[in-house]
Amino acid sequence: MATPLSQRSLILLAGGESRRMGRNKAYLPLAGEPMAARILHRLKGVGKPLLAAGCRPFPSIPGIPVVQDHWPGCGPLAGIHAGLVYGNSELNLVVACDMPFVSRELAGFLLEKAEKIPGADALVPRAEGRIHPLFAVYRRRTFPFLEEILQENTDRSVTRFLERTDTIEVGEEEWHHLADPRLALLNMNRPGDYDQVRKRVEQEHTKNHPYPD
Repeated sequence: MATPLSQRSLILLAGGESRRMGRNKAYLPLAGEPMAARILHRLKGVGKPLLAAGCRPFPSIPGIPVVQDHWPGCGPLAGIHAGLVYGNSELNLVVACDMPFVSRELAGFLLEKAEKIPGADALVPRAEGRIHPLFAVYRRRTFPFLEEILQENTDRSVTRFLERTDTIEVGEEEWHHLADPRLALLNMNRPGDYDQVRKRVEQEHTKNHPYPD
Protein backbone atom coordinates (compact mmCIF):
# COMPACT_ATOMS: atom_id res chain seq x y z
CA MET A 1 0.00 0.00 0.00
CA ALA A 2 1.37 3.41 -0.96
CA THR A 3 2.31 5.85 1.78
CA PRO A 4 -0.38 8.57 2.03
CA LEU A 5 0.60 12.05 0.92
CA SER A 6 0.17 13.22 4.51
CA GLN A 7 3.06 10.94 5.51
CA ARG A 8 5.47 12.26 2.90
CA SER A 9 7.36 15.55 3.05
CA LEU A 10 9.04 17.66 0.41
CA ILE A 11 12.01 19.44 1.98
CA LEU A 12 13.29 22.33 -0.12
CA LEU A 13 16.80 23.39 0.91
CA ALA A 14 17.06 27.17 0.61
CA GLY A 15 19.65 28.07 3.23
CA GLY A 16 22.85 27.93 1.20
CA GLU A 17 25.33 30.78 1.03
CA SER A 18 25.28 30.88 -2.82
CA ARG A 19 28.84 32.18 -2.87
CA ARG A 20 29.53 31.17 -6.47
CA MET A 21 26.22 32.58 -7.72
CA GLY A 22 26.66 35.83 -5.80
CA ARG A 23 23.02 35.99 -4.66
CA ASN A 24 20.51 33.67 -3.07
CA LYS A 25 19.54 31.10 -5.67
CA ALA A 26 16.13 30.55 -4.11
CA TYR A 27 15.13 34.10 -5.14
CA LEU A 28 16.37 33.95 -8.75
CA PRO A 29 13.46 34.78 -11.06
CA LEU A 30 12.58 32.30 -13.77
CA ALA A 31 9.43 32.31 -15.88
CA GLY A 32 7.92 35.00 -13.70
CA GLU A 33 8.44 33.43 -10.28
CA PRO A 34 11.26 32.88 -7.77
CA MET A 35 13.19 29.65 -8.15
CA ALA A 36 11.87 28.26 -4.85
CA ALA A 37 8.25 28.78 -5.93
CA ARG A 38 8.96 27.26 -9.36
CA ILE A 39 10.36 24.08 -7.81
CA LEU A 40 7.45 23.75 -5.39
CA HIS A 41 4.99 24.17 -8.26
CA ARG A 42 6.74 21.54 -10.37
CA LEU A 43 6.67 19.09 -7.47
CA LYS A 44 3.15 19.86 -6.30
CA GLY A 45 1.48 16.78 -4.88
CA VAL A 46 4.70 14.91 -4.11
CA GLY A 47 4.48 15.52 -0.36
CA LYS A 48 3.83 18.10 2.35
CA PRO A 49 6.15 20.99 1.41
CA LEU A 50 8.39 22.81 3.82
CA LEU A 51 11.33 25.13 3.31
CA ALA A 52 14.61 24.76 5.20
CA ALA A 53 16.01 28.29 5.24
CA GLY A 54 19.29 27.88 7.09
CA CYS A 55 19.59 30.51 9.82
CA ARG A 56 18.29 33.60 8.02
CA PRO A 57 14.84 35.08 7.33
CA PHE A 58 13.06 33.90 4.21
CA PRO A 59 10.15 35.63 2.45
CA SER A 60 7.00 33.69 3.17
CA ILE A 61 5.38 31.52 0.53
CA PRO A 62 1.67 31.12 1.31
CA GLY A 63 0.97 27.79 2.97
CA ILE A 64 4.62 26.70 3.14
CA PRO A 65 6.23 26.36 6.60
CA VAL A 66 9.75 27.78 6.93
CA VAL A 67 12.14 26.06 9.35
CA GLN A 68 15.53 27.17 10.61
CA ASP A 69 18.63 25.01 10.99
CA HIS A 70 19.43 23.61 14.44
CA TRP A 71 23.09 23.60 13.35
CA PRO A 72 23.73 26.97 11.62
CA GLY A 73 26.55 27.10 9.12
CA CYS A 74 26.82 23.33 8.68
CA GLY A 75 25.63 23.18 5.08
CA PRO A 76 22.88 21.10 3.47
CA LEU A 77 23.19 18.30 6.01
CA ALA A 78 21.86 20.72 8.64
CA GLY A 79 18.98 21.66 6.36
CA ILE A 80 18.07 18.01 5.85
CA HIS A 81 18.18 17.49 9.61
CA ALA A 82 15.87 20.47 10.25
CA GLY A 83 13.43 19.25 7.63
CA LEU A 84 13.34 15.71 9.01
CA VAL A 85 12.73 16.94 12.55
CA TYR A 86 10.00 19.41 11.62
CA GLY A 87 8.32 17.45 8.84
CA ASN A 88 7.58 14.41 10.98
CA SER A 89 7.15 12.22 7.87
CA GLU A 90 8.71 8.81 7.37
CA LEU A 91 9.58 9.46 3.71
CA ASN A 92 11.12 12.77 2.70
CA LEU A 93 12.12 14.04 -0.72
CA VAL A 94 15.00 16.48 -0.28
CA VAL A 95 15.48 19.00 -3.09
CA ALA A 96 18.03 21.77 -3.56
CA CYS A 97 16.69 25.20 -4.48
CA ASP A 98 18.83 25.51 -7.63
CA MET A 99 17.24 22.74 -9.72
CA PRO A 100 14.96 24.48 -12.25
CA PHE A 101 13.79 21.39 -14.16
CA VAL A 102 12.95 19.00 -11.33
CA SER A 103 10.68 16.15 -12.37
CA ARG A 104 7.52 15.16 -10.53
CA GLU A 105 7.69 11.81 -12.30
CA LEU A 106 11.20 11.08 -11.05
CA ALA A 107 10.26 12.24 -7.55
CA GLY A 108 7.28 9.87 -7.50
CA PHE A 109 9.39 7.00 -8.77
CA LEU A 110 12.00 7.45 -6.03
CA LEU A 111 9.37 7.66 -3.30
CA GLU A 112 7.55 4.57 -4.55
CA LYS A 113 10.81 2.63 -4.74
CA ALA A 114 11.67 3.71 -1.19
CA GLU A 115 8.35 2.33 0.02
CA LYS A 116 9.27 -1.06 -1.41
CA ILE A 117 12.67 -1.10 0.32
CA PRO A 118 11.94 -0.26 3.98
CA GLY A 119 15.48 -1.19 5.03
CA ALA A 120 17.04 1.63 3.02
CA ASP A 121 17.88 4.84 4.88
CA ALA A 122 18.16 6.81 1.66
CA LEU A 123 17.57 6.42 -2.08
CA VAL A 124 19.79 8.55 -4.28
CA PRO A 125 19.62 8.82 -8.08
CA ARG A 126 22.78 8.38 -10.12
CA ALA A 127 23.22 9.99 -13.51
CA GLU A 128 26.14 10.70 -15.81
CA GLY A 129 28.57 8.99 -13.45
CA ARG A 130 27.69 10.70 -10.17
CA ILE A 131 25.10 10.63 -7.44
CA HIS A 132 22.70 13.47 -6.68
CA PRO A 133 22.07 13.51 -2.93
CA LEU A 134 20.15 16.80 -3.06
CA PHE A 135 17.33 15.27 -5.06
CA ALA A 136 16.89 12.13 -3.02
CA VAL A 137 14.66 10.35 -0.54
CA TYR A 138 15.61 10.20 3.15
CA ARG A 139 13.87 8.37 5.98
CA ARG A 140 13.12 10.31 9.12
CA ARG A 141 14.67 7.65 11.32
CA THR A 142 18.10 8.83 10.18
CA PHE A 143 17.93 12.21 11.94
CA PRO A 144 19.61 11.01 15.17
CA PHE A 145 22.55 9.79 13.10
CA LEU A 146 22.57 13.12 11.26
CA GLU A 147 22.92 14.80 14.64
CA GLU A 148 25.92 12.66 15.47
CA ILE A 149 27.70 13.73 12.28
CA LEU A 150 26.75 17.39 12.77
CA GLN A 151 28.18 17.28 16.28
CA GLU A 152 31.52 16.07 14.97
CA ASN A 153 33.85 18.90 14.02
CA THR A 154 35.05 17.12 10.88
CA ASP A 155 33.45 16.30 7.54
CA ARG A 156 29.77 17.28 7.65
CA SER A 157 29.07 16.56 3.99
CA VAL A 158 25.96 14.76 2.80
CA THR A 159 28.18 12.32 0.91
CA ARG A 160 29.89 11.26 4.14
CA PHE A 161 26.51 10.69 5.75
CA LEU A 162 25.41 8.49 2.86
CA GLU A 163 28.60 6.46 3.04
CA ARG A 164 27.82 5.60 6.67
CA THR A 165 24.18 4.63 6.17
CA ASP A 166 22.19 2.05 4.22
CA THR A 167 21.95 3.99 0.98
CA ILE A 168 20.71 2.68 -2.34
CA GLU A 169 21.84 4.32 -5.56
CA VAL A 170 19.25 4.32 -8.35
CA GLY A 171 20.90 4.30 -11.77
CA GLU A 172 19.48 6.35 -14.61
CA GLU A 173 18.75 3.16 -16.56
CA GLU A 174 15.86 2.65 -14.12
CA TRP A 175 14.22 6.03 -14.65
CA HIS A 176 15.52 7.72 -17.82
CA HIS A 177 12.18 6.93 -19.50
CA LEU A 178 10.51 9.22 -16.96
CA ALA A 179 12.81 12.24 -17.11
CA ASP A 180 15.83 13.54 -19.00
CA PRO A 181 18.79 13.07 -16.59
CA ARG A 182 20.53 16.12 -18.06
CA LEU A 183 17.63 18.36 -17.05
CA ALA A 184 15.87 16.69 -14.12
CA LEU A 185 19.04 16.77 -11.99
CA LEU A 186 20.56 19.95 -13.38
CA ASN A 187 21.67 22.43 -10.74
CA MET A 188 22.91 26.00 -11.12
CA ASN A 189 26.03 27.16 -9.30
CA ARG A 190 27.29 30.19 -11.23
CA PRO A 191 25.76 33.20 -13.03
CA GLY A 192 26.59 31.58 -16.37
CA ASP A 193 24.53 28.52 -15.43
CA TYR A 194 21.57 30.74 -14.58
CA ASP A 195 21.88 32.65 -17.86
CA GLN A 196 21.81 29.41 -19.86
CA VAL A 197 18.77 28.13 -17.98
CA ARG A 198 16.94 31.43 -18.41
CA LYS A 199 17.56 31.38 -22.17
CA ARG A 200 16.31 27.81 -22.41
CA VAL A 201 13.14 28.63 -20.51
CA GLU A 202 12.53 31.68 -22.70
CA GLN A 203 12.98 29.58 -25.84
CA GLU A 204 10.56 26.96 -24.55
CA HIS A 205 8.02 29.65 -23.71
CA THR A 206 8.32 31.13 -27.21
CA LYS A 207 7.89 27.69 -28.76
CA ASN A 208 4.81 26.93 -26.68
CA HIS A 209 3.33 30.42 -27.08
CA PRO A 210 4.26 31.58 -30.59
CA TYR A 211 1.80 34.48 -30.54
CA PRO A 212 1.89 37.46 -28.16
CA ASP A 213 -0.47 37.22 -25.18
